[in-house]
Amino acid sequence: MPYGGRYLAFDVAGDSEIAVLARSYNSSPAGKIVITDHEETFVDTIGRPTQGVAKWYTFSYFGGPTRLYIYPPRWTSGNCGVNFYAITATNVVPVEGEKTTWDFSDAEFSSMNLEGVFNNKQTYTTESLLSVIGNGSYGWTYRAPDNRVASLNYKGMQHPNSLEVPSGVAVSSDTRYFSFPVKGNSHIEVGVRSYNATPMGKLIITDNENLFLDTLAKYTLRDYVTTHSYVYQGPPATLKLMPSKWIDGNAGMNFYFISATNVGEVESSITENKYTAFVKFNQNELFNANNVDLEVCDISGQIVIRSNAATVNLRNLTSGVYIIRDIKSGNTMKILK
Repeated sequence: MPYGGRYLAFDVAGDSEIAVLARSYNSSPAGKIVITDHEETFVDTIGRPTQGVAKWYTFSYFGGPTRLYIYPPRWTSGNCGVNFYAITATNVVPVEGEKTTWDFSDAEFSSMNLEGVFNNKQTYTTESLLSVIGNGSYGWTYRAPDNRVASLNYKGMQHPNSLEVPSGVAVSSDTRYFSFPVKGNSHIEVGVRSYNATPMGKLIITDNENLFLDTLAKYTLRDYVTTHSYVYQGPPATLKLMPSKWIDGNAGMNFYFISATNVGEVESSITENKYTAFVKFNQNELFNANNVDLEVCDISGQIVIRSNAATVNLRNLTSGVYIIRDIKSGNTMKILK
């Protein structure tokens, strides 16, 4: 499975046509190319390459926004590896906005009186909009390099120190997590290691209302810092990163850095605009007087309905927040069903 390492990954906004140019590392056993999504809700075989000339293997992904993983599984005894020459995909999510990086070796964090800050305020927010949420009785530790991890060198930058959370928290928890606002789609990277060898850490991402939930990193190691990335696809939101209490034991994590693109606040997550004059909503239906091409998206950005009908039936949608978008103009409207 891909979380053990050695995979190729990319983010798509929905349906995608994928092609892989590859050959087998060995003739016996031959290689195998597998694809899955972020939560491994499906695992499909793209192809079984031979050792000779590289060939193209294709796959059609049908679904909502996700990160896709392509990797050679260890499906039989021997070195069943694969040589990858090229990958193409449609509907790939572009990176939007400038990158903001929060380095926990910076003086702002290394000089922080964590216990005093969180006992008194529970939350510390940087000028660059990262909030560190405590629990009123400590919960965070500033960790210098130790005998397990001397430093993280990522893209030419050294990250020797970390902020440590010694145990994971429940999704509904209002303590011990990071949060920051984004203006829409955001490419997020983190450098982390597990607080424990067993259980290994798991990092989850959601918004302030827990209207979506996804895994950003799973099976992180204690003795090595690893980097993980994720693309949030959706409307403006405040995102939360938290170590998950997903198994018995102290499933905490050490954070070395967090970076995200498109960071910033907007006056209103979704504003009503000129086209709402002829798009009306009554809990169960949309009334589309001008028959414009509409998309209905859930809060994670996944498209759940496409229609240009005069009346769009919403009865089968679960309760929650949805975004109505005019495909041609890009105008949007938020509804609560």
